[in-house]
Amino acid sequence: GRMGLFGRIHINNSVVVVGAIHKLGEGGDNNHESEIKKYIGGSKAVVAGDQHLSFCGKIGLRAIIPADQKGFTWPASCKTFGIGRGDNICSNMKEEVQEKTTKPCVSDLGFRVTVSDHAFTSVTLDPM
Repeated sequence: GRMGLFGRIHINNSVVVVGAIHKLGEGGDNNHESEIKKYIGGSKAVVAGDQHLSFCGKIGLRAIIPADQKGFTWPASCKTFGIGRGDNICSNMKEEVQEKTTKPCVSDLGFRVTVSDHAFTSVTLDPM
């Protein structure tokens, strides 16, 4: 695998597992699905990153999919969202606000700069 970073946060009396992933299992390596699923256990969870959509189900979560079923995120720039879905959010929590995709741009002092070749994705989830 390439990278997975996981932790637990406490919100009121709930524990939420949060994770960032990047191409686990690429090249036929172990993608650590069983270890991640065990770490999540019965907790609420959100895991996101540059990973195939099928990964969500393999770790016991569901994919958060935009209403238009596209949500293109790669290769993105200040001009385009790209032509493919390169990033996914996985969770077992209820969506309060649907996923939003934003071009990876920062505008400041009259300059417009692309800060990534992936668009930004965000969603509001209910941890209760």
